[in-house]
Amino acid sequence: SRPRLRRAVAMAEEDEAAVSQRVFGCELIQKMAMMLKLPQVGAATAQVMFHRFYAKRSFRKFDVRHVAMGALFLAAKVEECPRKVRDVLSVYHHLELKRLGMPTEPIDVYSQRYSQYKERLIRAEREILKELGFILYCEHPHKFILNYVQLLTTSAETRNKLAQHAWNFINDSQRTNVCMKFAPEVICCAAIWMAARVLQVKLPSSFDPPWWEIFQADKQQMDEVCAAVTALYSRPKAQYVRLEPDPVKKKPAPAPTAAPAAAPTAAPAAAPAPTQPPSQSPSQPVSERAAAASDDAASTEAAAALAESPAAATAAAAAAAAAAAA
Repeated sequence: SRPRLRRAVAMAEEDEAAVSQRVFGCELIQKMAMMLKLPQVGAATAQVMFHRFYAKRSFRKFDVRHVAMGALFLAAKVEECPRKVRDVLSVYHHLELKRLGMPTEPIDVYSQRYSQYKERLIRAEREILKELGFILYCEHPHKFILNYVQLLTTSAETRNKLAQHAWNFINDSQRTNVCMKFAPEVICCAAIWMAARVLQVKLPSSFDPPWWEIFQADKQQMDEVCAAVTALYSRPKAQYVRLEPDPVKKKPAPAPTAAPAAAPTAAPAAAPAPTQPPSQSPSQPVSERAAAASDDAASTEAAAALAESPAAATAAAAAAAAAAAA
C-alpha cells in the first residue's frame, strides 16, 4: 500500500543520511588525527568510540562534528598520547573553515568562538563517557596483521605488500560499523583476503581446514565485511548535513477525574426556646405574681432561720403560714 511505501522510503532516507554522517564523522577523525600526528591506534580508538556512541544515540540529536572532536580528544588520552585542548580546537577550526570554503586563519583563544568550541568539546566528551559507561577498552584488528601474514607467506617483499594493503583496508573499514558487528580477527582476515585479491597473491585456501579457520574466522562473516568495505568505495564523498532533531511527542493529558460526592450534612438543631420561670408567666395576673414573689421570699427567710435555730425556724414557719392564709 502507499502508506507502507512512504514509510519504507522515509526509513531508507533516514538510514542513508545516518550512513553519510557516520562516514563523514570517521573521516573527520582521521584528518584531525593526521594533523595532530597521532598514531593510527589513537584514530582507530576514536572511531570505535564514535560508532559505539551512535549505536545508542541519534545523529539528529548530537552533531557528528562535536562527537568526532570529543571522541578523538578522549581516545588520545586513553591511548596515552594526549593532546592539548587548544591544539584539538585549532585543528578542528582549520578543517571547518576549509569545509566552508573560507580562508583559513588561526583561532583566537580569547574569542567567543573558541569558548563555544571548548564547551562543545567538553560536553561531547562527557556524553561519550556517560553513554559508554567509562568502558573505553578497544581491541583493533591492526595488531593481528603481521602475525597472520608471516604465517601465510614466505617472501618478505610479498609479506610487506600484503600487510600494507591489508592495513589500508582495515583503516577504511573503520568508517563503517563492522567493528561493532564482528570480531577483530574476522576483520583482519577479510582485509588480508581483499589485499590478496588486489595483489593477486595466492593464499593456501585449498587446505583442510582453510587458513581463515585457523585464525578462528568465519567465511560468511568475512564476506559481509568485504561487502561493507566495497560498498563504501561506491559511495559519493561524504558531506556534512545538519539533520533536524526528531519532533518531541507530547504525552496525552490525563482525563480529569470526577470529584467525590460530598456526604449529606444534617441540618443544625434548632435552639431551644427560652423558658420562663412559672412565677414569670405572662398569662398570670399582676396580683398573683406579686403574691407568689412574697411567698418565695418568705420561704427563703424560713429556710435561713431554720438553719440558725429550731425556735427561729418555728417562728419563721408560723409567719410563713400566716402570710399564706392572708
